[in-house]
Amino acid sequence: MLVELKSLKPNPFRDFAVDPYDDDNIEALVRSIKEDGFWGGVVCRHYNGHIEIGAGHHRIRAAIKAGIKEADLHIGRFDDAQMIRIYARENATQRGNSSTAVAGTVASAIRFLSKGVMTGALPVSG
Repeated sequence: MLVELKSLKPNPFRDFAVDPYDDDNIEALVRSIKEDGFWGGVVCRHYNGHIEIGAGHHRIRAAIKAGIKEADLHIGRFDDAQMIRIYARENATQRGNSSTAVAGTVASAIRFLSKGVMTGALPVSG
């Protein structure tokens, strides 16, 4: 689906205070996009009238910085748990065991579980 990149919302479970953008990574991606084009690697979902990034935040930021306004992106049907798994898997495969990648994955799982307990979607037994 052709999507305006600036309209994308971040993964609601990614805490950028814990797992911020890596500017060096973005600059490397900008160079790559300028040399070889933007060819994907971004996973998104429709949610509440907008499109959220599941994985590929750095690639989207780099594409925008490289002057790309819209791109054909994969838009899937993902629930919140799947959005966390997509984010966690990208962290593990793209960034390995870096402290921010691991902390970001843990923070997203805690946010998801906390929301589930507070809304009653995940019952607490005790």
